[in-house]
Amino acid sequence: MLSDDDIIKLWGDIHGAVLSIAEGLSVVVDVNDETNTSTAPIVARGRPRPVNKREYCFIAGSSDEEDEAGSTENVPLTLIVEDELKRFKSCRGIPLISHDSTFSCPLLWWKQNHKSYPNVWELAKRVLAIPSTSAPSERVFSAAANVVDKKRVRLDPDTVNLLIYLRGNKRFVDWDVPV
Repeated sequence: MLSDDDIIKLWGDIHGAVLSIAEGLSVVVDVNDETNTSTAPIVARGRPRPVNKREYCFIAGSSDEEDEAGSTENVPLTLIVEDELKRFKSCRGIPLISHDSTFSCPLLWWKQNHKSYPNVWELAKRVLAIPSTSAPSERVFSAAANVVDKKRVRLDPDTVNLLIYLRGNKRFVDWDVPV
């Protein structure tokens, strides 16, 4: 559906967004430091995972022999993101409709593959969180209109927020429990 130029521009935009997100969340880790016992993740958001000394060595162009020699170069975040995006592009993903004509949920795919692409996953979380319709926000405005009417216009904004929150979450309260 997109032209070749549009596809190139889209991947450039994705690269820029992933790099921007990763820069905001990243931790500098010397992957070749023998004394590094840090459990800090490469990306400081999400579940922490131990940093594997040789995990990103292939990105920087070093070999196992260089690792054992003890070189102390840091892997630039741009190389990590570029490698991750290259692997993500080469991944076949899932078809939108499976062979048995059922819908393939991208959320399930991300649930299984988010550890393979941690920086792209950060972008995907932000994009997939956007509702595809304006109905939820319209419901909130309707609820606010029911809470703030012409007799209750002097309510404090924090009180209005609390009343709307309570109205939207009343199904989670067990009303039969004695106080």
